[in-house]
Amino acid sequence: MNLGNEGDEAATKLMKEITTTTTTRAKREKALSLIINSELIKFQYKIIRLTAEKIGHKLYPSYEKIRKAKCAAYPEGIVLAEDSCEVNLQSLLARTATRIVESVSTVPASERKIKCSLTCKYGFDRSSRHSQYKQEWQQEGRSDEFLFMSSLVPHRLVNENSSQ
Repeated sequence: MNLGNEGDEAATKLMKEITTTTTTRAKREKALSLIINSELIKFQYKIIRLTAEKIGHKLYPSYEKIRKAKCAAYPEGIVLAEDSCEVNLQSLLARTATRIVESVSTVPASERKIKCSLTCKYGFDRSSRHSQYKQEWQQEGRSDEFLFMSSLVPHRLVNENSSQ
């Protein structure tokens, strides 16, 4: 079916987005999910990918494309230091909600506008006097003997325009 000949440019654009961009992005997301859920290291993923290609199946995207998909999942404004990692809470919440909506929506991102409420649970954990790892610190006096961590887990995302 060639929608372009029928003069419907919007439908043609939508079909192209559905059949190319979404499929490519979905492949990257699924491959990233495979790596995370299977606890694969880079070397193992590459072996699986090359084995599939040798028998004529281009099932998996390159590791570089997956790495880019992983980076795209991060919220904006992450600040990394030798002994800490910080992220703006609003940026984290917005990115979390966006990723949840993207994972369940079949509507193209350009046409998706919803108002929703995100409910999360959070927690803190600390530990001290545990085994130190062989981390080489650039600044003297640093140690990983004492750790403090905060975590945030999305619990529920509710579309305020519907009862779901």
